[in-house]
Amino acid sequence: MNLLRTIYSLIITAWIVPLSISKESIPDVGRSVPGVHKLNSTNFDVSIRDGSVWLIEFMAPWCTHCRKFEMEYEAVAFTIHEKYSKKDRKVKVGKVDGDAERAITNRFGIRGFPSFYLIDGLSVYEYEGTRSKDELVKYATAGYKKEEPISFLMSPMGPMGQLQALLMLVGNGGSALFVWAQEITGFSPVVTGIIVAGGVLSSFLFGLIVVVIIVTSKEKED
Repeated sequence: MNLLRTIYSLIITAWIVPLSISKESIPDVGRSVPGVHKLNSTNFDVSIRDGSVWLIEFMAPWCTHCRKFEMEYEAVAFTIHEKYSKKDRKVKVGKVDGDAERAITNRFGIRGFPSFYLIDGLSVYEYEGTRSKDELVKYATAGYKKEEPISFLMSPMGPMGQLQALLMLVGNGGSALFVWAQEITGFSPVVTGIIVAGGVLSSFLFGLIVVVIIVTSKEKED
């Protein structure tokens, strides 16, 4: 299963990252600055694949608990940056506006705000402890290793989660891709639309095949 996870990770990296926008256009995400990185459907997957461990809060602007915890969560980010930024693996702190980013919220199965998750490679952990600075710092820097991650097949970083990520990227980049393709080829909007749709369909079928292979292999092992 470990070999399959490695192959799967390589396939997903080669498949999704080229569809994403360039890192130069991501403001401050993934760079070594103290603070909470704002993640959205455009930069989410690019950011969490930088080799770091990510602590992520799902919040909503209207959520009273989120607003009250905002300053403390920034203190979490500052503490982690100050004390652990020089470790072999960096821990970064991010947040997602779950009200605006419904695709990411659905991918993680968020049931309420605020919710906290930790991503370490392809492993995803749901934080269910006390909502405090000290506890979150402990969890993000070592505590999560004592717990079991979310089942890989059902994980936001697993096959189904990555398929959702692909659809999210395609949705965000569809319009830009159409304009770019039309400018490059000079074809009519109809022809360009057919070409772009063909590419999207091919990507979807490829993703479906990957999911079937992973699930089938897992069932045989069980």
